[in-house]
Amino acid sequence: MSNNKHGHSKTPIANCLVAIKQRCKNPNNKDYLNYGGRGISICNEWDNNPSSFFEWAFSKGYKDGLQIDRIDNNKGYYPDNCRFVNGKVNSQNRRTTKLTEESVKNIREIYSYGIASYSQLAFTFNVGVSTIHNAITNHTWHKIIR
Repeated sequence: MSNNKHGHSKTPIANCLVAIKQRCKNPNNKDYLNYGGRGISICNEWDNNPSSFFEWAFSKGYKDGLQIDRIDNNKGYYPDNCRFVNGKVNSQNRRTTKLTEESVKNIREIYSYGIASYSQLAFTFNVGVSTIHNAITNHTWHKIIR
């Protein structure tokens, strides 16, 4: 008899839950320092009852190909802080890609004076060079959600 009571063993959604638990709880996981190591946790309900995670996921529109995303990257994996998005949206919601509207104005102003390179601005604003490029050239950049 199978130990799989929820019917999702070895599916993408089950792999998602396993990955969350590993990032948050396993100090030997390569991503632990950026998750559990800085206080990111998984809610007890999802941790102890996979079926509750699957029910939540499907009720929130999960389908294969989507990724779980924490709305506030300083908070953990909890129903009110998670959503499912495509890879492009997820990649924009990283700690290293967030800028405020004020930051973008400052970046554009500093760059217009010719006193700082993309690399210098990236260092100053603690973001990647591509984020600076996108802010300066009016491409997509992600505002902090508050």
